Amino acid sequence: MDVHIRGWILTSVKGQMDVDIRSRMLTSESRVHSLDTVTKPKPGGFSSGKAAKKKKQPKDDPRTVENGLRFNFMEELMDRARNRDSNDVSEVIYDMIAASLNPDPRSFHGLVVSHTLNGHEEAVMESLRRELAAGLQSVHETFMALVRLFGSKGRAIRGLEILGDMQDLYYDIR
Repeated sequence: MDVHIRGWILTSVKGQMDVDIRSRMLTSESRVHSLDTVTKPKPGGFSSGKAAKKKKQPKDDPRTVENGLRFNFMEELMDRARNRDSNDVSEVIYDMIAASLNPDPRSFHGLVVSHTLNGHEEAVMESLRRELAAGLQSVHETFMALVRLFGSKGRAIRGLEILGDMQDLYYDIR
């Protein structure tokens, strides 16, 4: 396992433990405090109690941990994409796979953006092929990055072809 992955996982798990400890401390304090005070109705009157309450996921729910881990990976991936470092973006995608997270269309969008900012037309198309080979559908912004790249390189016809492909996939091209 890569050192970066291990650091992200440990940070996520430690953060979850800190949140659990804080929430336990707050609930024990609120129990003591609630015995000393009288509850008052909220301004605006009494509620009927029929309002739907949002279910909270438990802190140690695997989906919560996975979402936190995915968020950390995506944050790192987009930082590296903005820095035009395509190799590091690819490494983050491989690290996601090693951590048993499937790259989503936003992950490949980061790869396309990094190649677009560098002006590498062939690398952009190869990244798009990788995304489509994984069975994913590109996000709207990925296609717009392609159109801008081809427009900046003086290949307007290719940009129009991409817009036509977007229209075939029912994306709004306005």
